[in-house]
Formats: sequence, C-alpha cells, structure tokens
Amino acid sequence: MYRTSQGERTLRGAERRLFLESLGMIVDFLSDDNDYTADITIFDELQRNQKVAVLLGISRALLRENVTPPTLTAISESAVAVVYGNIYDRIVEEIETTYADDGMVEFAESGSNSESLAPSWRELVLAACREVTKLDDLPAAESSEAEEWEFLIDCLRDLILWDRDWQMIEHLDVPPETGQRLKEELGIDDAYFVWVPPDPTNEEAAEMVMELRYLTPEGRRL
Repeated sequence: MYRTSQGERTLRGAERRLFLESLGMIVDFLSDDNDYTADITIFDELQRNQKVAVLLGISRALLRENVTPPTLTAISESAVAVVYGNIYDRIVEEIETTYADDGMVEFAESGSNSESLAPSWRELVLAACREVTKLDDLPAAESSEAEEWEFLIDCLRDLILWDRDWQMIEHLDVPPETGQRLKEELGIDDAYFVWVPPDPTNEEAAEMVMELRYLTPEGRRL
C-alpha cells in the first residue's frame, strides 16, 4: 500500500498498467545505462544502485497490498515523478515518430483487425484517465498536442503525490534559518529531505532489478 493523495491504496486497472509500462522501460534504461537520468535533480544525483532500490521500494508499495505504506520522502516521491515523467517523454517521442511518415499512424481499436497491436502511450493514458479521473473532453488518441498530454499525466501523477514538496530541495540553498522557516510554514518534516536511500551492492541491485522486471508486463511473460 502507498499513502497517496487519495488515501492508502494500490494501483489497479488501467492506472496500474500505465505505471507498469513506464516502470518497465525505466528498468531497461537502468539495466543498459548506469548513467540514466530523468531530469529530476534529487533522483538523478543518486547512484545507479540507489535508483534501483528506490524504484523497487515505491513499486512494491504501489502494487502490493501486503506492503506496509512507507514513509514519504523527497527521494521516494521524486521516483514516482520519474515514472510519470517518462510517460510524457515517451508520448513526445511517439508523436514525433508516428507523424514523421506523412502523418500516418495506426491505433489499436477494440473489435478491429488491429487488436493485436499494443496500445499507444496516449491510449494507455486515456484509459487510465477514464478509470480514475473525472476529466471531461479528453483528447483523441491521435492528438499531437503535447501540452494536452502533459496535463493529463500531471493529473494522474497527482492522484498519487500529495504535492510537489520534493521539488523544493532545488530551492533550499538558503540560510538554515530561512529553510527551516519555509519547511515549518509548509508543514514539511525535517526527515523528508534528509532520508538516505539504501545503497545496495551490485549483486543486491541485480536481484532488485530481477524483482522489478517480474513486476512489469514483460517480466511476467518471461
């Protein structure tokens, strides 16, 4: 279980599938590139094995009901943001590639001959939004307006994260008394920013990667 902005819960249905698809890609990145970065400073500053450990921690909590909700920290919440940030990156990439060839793109449609096609990232986002949000006027799956998709992804991410306090660490390079006052005004516990993530050995990290892979759709098909 995870202490989300909607209460203690685990991800289900289309929301779960979207998270897992993105997580699986990030696990691939971490397996192939020790220097994987996500343009989120607090996460990017971690060592590769620490990134693996933090991602496994949030994934266990978000996907398994028998896991005790972990204490929320800036680093763990930044890892959630990384998963959703990757979804946006993949959609931008999808838009750029699918419309490169004379604007032609195939979308999987239920009941059509294209059932065997995997859904696009945009279709995955739409499915999740239909299940867990009350948003009206959702865009068509063919929409190439990146801003529309960024908004939808932010809405889905905010169903997990309470706020964006984790981003504050980039702005806390101020005198200690000023930083302390800001945290008190915002109700942020000191431990939120100073939690030190696990730093597993290479062997331990390899086992964690295997567990992460098993959580993902591709891993379950192995």
